[in-house]
Amino acid sequence: MKRIAFVVSLLLTLYMSGAAHADTTVCPTDPFVALDAAKSTLQEGHLEDARSELAAIPLGGAEKYIDEEVLLQRMLLDAAFLDAANFLYDELGTMKLGSGAYAKWLWGQRDQFAATLSGDMRDYLARTAGGYALGFVRFRLPEVTDQHIEDVALYSDKQVLSAAAQNWDEGRQGLGQGLILAQARVAVVLSAAGFYDMNTPGNLQQVAARLTAGVPVYPAQTMDWIAETCHRLAPAGHDLKALGQQADTRLAYMLVSKPSAQFAARMQARAAQPKAAAAADKQPVKKIRHKRVRRRR
Repeated sequence: MKRIAFVVSLLLTLYMSGAAHADTTVCPTDPFVALDAAKSTLQEGHLEDARSELAAIPLGGAEKYIDEEVLLQRMLLDAAFLDAANFLYDELGTMKLGSGAYAKWLWGQRDQFAATLSGDMRDYLARTAGGYALGFVRFRLPEVTDQHIEDVALYSDKQVLSAAAQNWDEGRQGLGQGLILAQARVAVVLSAAGFYDMNTPGNLQQVAARLTAGVPVYPAQTMDWIAETCHRLAPAGHDLKALGQQADTRLAYMLVSKPSAQFAARMQARAAQPKAAAAADKQPVKKIRHKRVRRRR
């Protein structure tokens, strides 16, 4: 019980620190500077503020590669928050708490994240239809240690989720909002791990360090990431399934000139087992507790 009380206190602190940061956030007007500032905000662990800063960056007023990275960074965060909302909503359902106020809020958040993700993906696909300009990205990700991952599993404890649902009914929302932030913090690192480029597998800290140093970003890799993300999150609607199929179609054309056995196998798996694969990936945070990330080729 003392451990649960500590977790509740920690999550409330997480939520309040994010709110405090939002009060002092100023978005620069230059798109490149604004993008760099938003990435720094993400690295500091202020995920909601980073989403707001990225959303405020106007597109079309700078070099094409900047627009593409802005959209890529938006998609990473959108997918992370959608994964988090999905996971918590499903957990509440298994606890017979799916009709409460907290579950209804999560459902609304899920729909909002799905709408934003599909909009950003649609924009990215449209802007890259004639070619790609982004070839290198220095990611800035929040710190995620083994302890963070273990804590996320604890945050899914039935006592914590029950407390969040009860608090929500009583008008106290900090714990419930802290839960989604904790899940999203891990999910965004896992999402970005799709761009890891080393042949040697690494844990999340090693992957994050490599991504922070900077990695090449290839069009086929990005199409595979979009297709895989849409495949996993398609039940959230908002044309995510169709967008994933569009990305796979474009990826197939790319593989004609530059074959990749790994990308081809992943495409085949998405086409052959859409329902089974989506169900298997519904809870990404819990499944990767000891996962080592391998390079996609």
